[in-house]
Amino acid sequence: MKKLVSLGIVTLATLSLAACGNNNSTNKDSYSSKARSESVAKAKWESKAKKASLAKAKSESKAKAASESQAKAASESKAKADSESAAAASSSSAAAASSAAVASSQATQQSAAASSSAVAASATVASSQAAAASQVQQQTTQTQGEINRERGYDPNGNPVMPGQDHAAGTNPDGTTDSWVSGQEQWAKQNGYANQDGTPTAKGQAAIDETMQNAY
Repeated sequence: MKKLVSLGIVTLATLSLAACGNNNSTNKDSYSSKARSESVAKAKWESKAKKASLAKAKSESKAKAASESQAKAASESKAKADSESAAAASSSSAAAASSAAVASSQATQQSAAASSSAVAASATVASSQAAAASQVQQQTTQTQGEINRERGYDPNGNPVMPGQDHAAGTNPDGTTDSWVSGQEQWAKQNGYANQDGTPTAKGQAAIDETMQNAY
């Protein structure tokens, strides 16, 4: 009986030890499996995190590149617009200056032409007036001479001698007779007449004496 009890105890102890061993082995396997699962999950998480980081970096790089490209395009567009605006302003200024120069030249030419025309017109008028005045003067002289002749006088208005066609001491055309001219020159040379033909004191005395002797 004691042997059976002992055998039973031994058997129970053996089974207990075996159960403990199996339990330890199971716990060990369970821990190892859990560790492997955690390691795999960690690796997956790290892979996902790395991919996400790479994707984020790539997205940021693309966004930065796009922003820089847009900024460059905007800068180039602004520079081109400024250049075209400056060119247009320069062209407009040059066109305005050219128009002003043409207008000034035309004004100068018109002014010169007007001045030349005015001078020519003034000269023509003056010439016409001078010719008309000369013609009138000639007509007046001729007309006065004809009138004097019709009235019995010579062209200078001196009375014509009876039966003659000239006044005393003059020719028919009214000029001084050569004999009279000679007498006048003699009187001037001998102190009886001044250069203008008026008698000097000596000449007047001779005239007075002649008049007294005549009466």
